[in-house]
Amino acid sequence: MFKGFRSVVQDVNARTLSFNIVGDIAVIDAALIKELKRIGVEQNQTLRISLHSNPSEALHNMLIYVNNGAPLNIHKHKQKEETYHIVEGKMAVVFFSQNGEIQRKVILSKEDSLLCRVPKNQYHTSIALSDFALYHESRVGPFEGGDSIMANWCDNFSRDSLLRKVVE
Repeated sequence: MFKGFRSVVQDVNARTLSFNIVGDIAVIDAALIKELKRIGVEQNQTLRISLHSNPSEALHNMLIYVNNGAPLNIHKHKQKEETYHIVEGKMAVVFFSQNGEIQRKVILSKEDSLLCRVPKNQYHTSIALSDFALYHESRVGPFEGGDSIMANWCDNFSRDSLLRKVVE
């Protein structure tokens, strides 16, 4: 799928469209980002490139492409914090209370905030405010299923209603 990039292989076991960089030293350059954006537009879905070599690694770094129409994914992680660093575009990180009230919103872009840390056990979601957002996500590993909990009240928000609240 990544044309001309032998070091990038698809992770067929991932639940979302995901790729890994093969080798000890993972480098993402402008050409790889251009190809990532091409695939994101072509596939019209969120996708990621992992810089860590396998799910058991102690540190996970991912470059994530999310388009403006991506579905809401309001969730929390029981045991893990994560950090978002915007690379291109503009996105909102929205924090919610345990019962679904918006607590805070952080706008990430080159003109606004660049980095945002999400504490463990904090409901949150990210929404692309530009046509797409490209961001670096970092968190501790290893990846173990069951750490992410989807908000059971997520249906209280449509994408459009949440966007209106974000831009208020």
